[in-house]
Amino acid sequence: MPDATHWDGVYANREHTDVSWFEEHPADSLDLIGEVSLDAGERILDVGAGASRLADALIAEGFASLVLADISAEALAV
Repeated sequence: MPDATHWDGVYANREHTDVSWFEEHPADSLDLIGEVSLDAGERILDVGAGASRLADALIAEGFASLVLADISAEALAV
């Protein structure tokens, strides 16, 4: 399994929009979160957050208690 050094290298050497898993708008994730009808004050943990735009989209929908976790500090810095 790749470690933090690997993932830091991925994000240090590529634009985050150029990786195959990047989504401009994380519609599927937002739909799934919407299905469980969370209140805006509930906490959401995004494991493997990377450089995802999910947190931005959730903030735009009124969620404020977000925790982003990723093995790569480079990804989270994006």
